[in-house]
Amino acid sequence: MSLVDDLMFRTKLQVVKALVQPGRTLDVGCGDQRFTKYLPDPIGVDKYHECDHIYAKPDIWMDACDLKFPGNSFDNVTYFDVLEHIPEADVAVKEAWRVLKPNGILAITDPNDPMLFWARLLCLRPAQAFRGRRTPHRETEDSPGHIHQFNKDKLVELTAPLFKLEKVIHRIIFTGYRFRKCADVMS
Repeated sequence: MSLVDDLMFRTKLQVVKALVQPGRTLDVGCGDQRFTKYLPDPIGVDKYHECDHIYAKPDIWMDACDLKFPGNSFDNVTYFDVLEHIPEADVAVKEAWRVLKPNGILAITDPNDPMLFWARLLCLRPAQAFRGRRTPHRETEDSPGHIHQFNKDKLVELTAPLFKLEKVIHRIIFTGYRFRKCADVMS
């Protein structure tokens, strides 16, 4: 791992750790579980078997829009740089709400945040890095592999009325959002 990669990893890890609370955690779209192992009592799930080439596999292969867990099972559900890849992001958010315990945390990081401008400017995440790892869906022009562009306002709109934004954390080029589960608003 290069010095820049190490700095980026450590910086993002600070954001990830600051978003969750103690308790059981479901890391949705965990990929190689790079961050999963740092979460409290984690279970990592991912849908895409393209992850087969990586050294660490998800604990369970599962779709974010159809989580096979009972309701009220987790204290945290995380989408770290994942939600922008899910075609039905609204369904994934509803599933997160369903499996979260009352007062649970939905933690999201999204690389489409305007802070990513600095990463592009500094060539820290060139488009070539995404080659061969794209999702099989429509992609946005600015972000290969991404089918949604989120920012704070769009995430608040997507998660309401199921969640309330509790915290936004900025570290260099990473932004994380912590949402608290609202009372039983879904029937």
